[in-house]
Amino acid sequence: MNGRWFYKGLCVCLLLGFLQVQSETLRLDVPPKDSAPNILSKEDADNCDDLCQAVMNRLDTSRKKSGTHITISAGTNLIKSDNVELYGDIMIVPTIGIRAGTISFFNRYVGARGFFGLDVGFGRYSGVLGMISLGIDAIAEFSLSKKHLVFMGGMLGIGADAYIYYDTANYNSFSRMRKVGEVFMQAGITTMLGKHNRINIIYRFLPARRAYDFSPFGAVMIEYGFKF
Repeated sequence: MNGRWFYKGLCVCLLLGFLQVQSETLRLDVPPKDSAPNILSKEDADNCDDLCQAVMNRLDTSRKKSGTHITISAGTNLIKSDNVELYGDIMIVPTIGIRAGTISFFNRYVGARGFFGLDVGFGRYSGVLGMISLGIDAIAEFSLSKKHLVFMGGMLGIGADAYIYYDTANYNSFSRMRKVGEVFMQAGITTMLGKHNRINIIYRFLPARRAYDFSPFGAVMIEYGFKF
């Protein structure tokens, strides 16, 4: 009997250590008590007590909540121009984009999202805006349903953008095209629906915007992401 309890305690300690090292997501979905996760054999499931099952369930949930993602976005970029008479104080450029990366959760409610993105926008005077971005977001969320199928929370991120802008009015040659690189921060609201769907509403801003002629001012985006 003592040997069995020692074996159980050792298993729990090893599993907890593995969870911490791997920084995997802890899910809230807990299967029925008599249904052990697939990562246990039938013999181990029969010998696993409540604490052991809880640890294994959380490990199984973390694997399901983490993974790679593809995200599409639509929004508006705000840009300060050097020609107020032609463009006004702020140029408003509608954009669409796509992002790809990974999502990992460190515990039940806190995770991170890394992404690489490409956005294209269309402005006045046949204007075309290209934007490449690389960033990471911290996510904190909580469950809104008893079955833990809906989560809502906030996100805060940082990254870098590279902009290229062309139009037929003022930026109409290679030498006059605007090519700008900036460090950005972004904050927003995130909602997870089911196991695969995530919707984000994000405001992106520049913490230290430079005072030169063509200067990105910020962006507002709504995103839909699918996690594989």
